[in-house]
Amino acid sequence: MDIVKLVLNVLKEKETVVIPALGRFTLTTVSAKIHPVDHVFTPPFKIILFESIASQNDLLAQYIAEQEQITVDQATNEISAFTENVLKGIQNEKHFKVEGFGIFELNNEKLIVFTADSSLFADEFIGFNEFTSPAIVRTEFKDKAVQLAQQEKEKQAKRRKKRKLFIIISFLLIIIAALVYLFLFSDITSNFLNKNEIKTNPTPVADTAKKQIINDTINLHAKDSLNNIISADTNHLQNKTQETGDYFIVAASFKSEENANKSVEKLKTKGFNGAGITHQQGNSMFIVYYQSYASKDDALKALQQIIKNENPESWLLKK
Repeated sequence: MDIVKLVLNVLKEKETVVIPALGRFTLTTVSAKIHPVDHVFTPPFKIILFESIASQNDLLAQYIAEQEQITVDQATNEISAFTENVLKGIQNEKHFKVEGFGIFELNNEKLIVFTADSSLFADEFIGFNEFTSPAIVRTEFKDKAVQLAQQEKEKQAKRRKKRKLFIIISFLLIIIAALVYLFLFSDITSNFLNKNEIKTNPTPVADTAKKQIINDTINLHAKDSLNNIISADTNHLQNKTQETGDYFIVAASFKSEENANKSVEKLKTKGFNGAGITHQQGNSMFIVYYQSYASKDDALKALQQIIKNENPESWLLKK
């Protein structure tokens, strides 16, 4: 009589069975799952759970009696013989393997534990195999974020351009107002001096000195105003630092000269006084560099420090 086969049949039908003196066996199904990190798909499978209890149950004896056409007492004796064989094997070898069923062992607490054979019920889910699926990379959100960031940069650049234009216009209006005021003041002063000249009849030398002072004052203000206008018009030339060599440590490249000038000014505020703008033959980009060097070795040493402390994406350009 194949007790193991009969026990497995009861498990398939009832999903639980008790073998007296050993314990309760329960058949359960583990659902399919996907590992969240490794992306491994594990198909569903069935396992036998075991609980070491001293419970008595006639379900197995009745099933064996029906299947084998014997009495319940005879079936109980067959189960007892199987149980005694398992317990004897555990006591002698600390573990006992039942072919086609599993292994019985004693744990540190002297309780019986059972490990089912991995081949049991393997045919329940034929066609389902474990496999690994590559991670799904969703780039549409990344592209959208990059697009929004670029749009925000363009908006900020437009706002900065408007502010700069407003400052320039305001500055020019102030200069024009100052010039108008100076010319009006010079006319009023001249009329006032002429009236006083008639009343007090000053000497020609004193009158010439006063006129010379007024003219010098007007010329001085006009000269300062003109210098400010020239300085504002030529401000974009400050970033054209004289190149001292053919090796350039590149900070960034721009299509817009305005953006390149802003980058140079920012580098100079950080202490890179040799920063400037250069061009590469066949390339219309405005290349902003930290410093230019005549020696390749000096340039490479400086590049290592900048990559380490300032800009990991910096690189060396040779013209």
